[in-house]
Amino acid sequence: MEEIKVIPKPDWVSWEDIHQLLLKANKTNEKRGFSVAGLTCPPEELEKQMENGLCVVAMHGDKLVGVSACSFNCVQRWYNKKEKSARKFITGILKSYQGCGILGEIDRVLDDYIKKSGCTFIVASTAVMNTTVRKKAHLSGYKELTYISFSDTLYYSVIFGRWLGECPFSDGYIKLRFLLSKIYTKTRYKVGKVERFTILHFIWKRMKRLLKH
Repeated sequence: MEEIKVIPKPDWVSWEDIHQLLLKANKTNEKRGFSVAGLTCPPEELEKQMENGLCVVAMHGDKLVGVSACSFNCVQRWYNKKEKSARKFITGILKSYQGCGILGEIDRVLDDYIKKSGCTFIVASTAVMNTTVRKKAHLSGYKELTYISFSDTLYYSVIFGRWLGECPFSDGYIKLRFLLSKIYTKTRYKVGKVERFTILHFIWKRMKRLLKH
């Protein structure tokens, strides 16, 4: 059997090829009511997101069988006060190739790239009901940080992160922050980041207004 190689995306693999692979790899997730990032983005938008990062592909001969990517941003959150963090996204492996160690090799290549860039923190997200990814992330050293509702999805999501070095927070503190974000998000938002008009929402709005003065 020909060796499967994980390499930076070559020019002859188009962004349309990447998009089509994500569609195929996501069929099982669609039946469960969620999808991977990138499905709603046209191929040209995927390319634009890669102007500040790296896309890697898994090739079985000339056949595209897997993909993932990382990009860099300077968005600061409680769990990362550094100037730059890395975000992993658009991950997809064809069903017939899952369980072959491809994802682990993809992660290794991306992690090496991220380390060389000077980043010490990686962030990613998945649907709350995507227990498979959540379990794999936990086994790979990621910690669940925030429970969130995105405006372009019809499900709640989990943001998880991993430090390429010592974690600056205790497990107890991280779990507390995650629990508080879950209570806040589910109280304030429905899926799709639709605001709930409840008494708690009214109180939250009043408090926010008072704190501005």
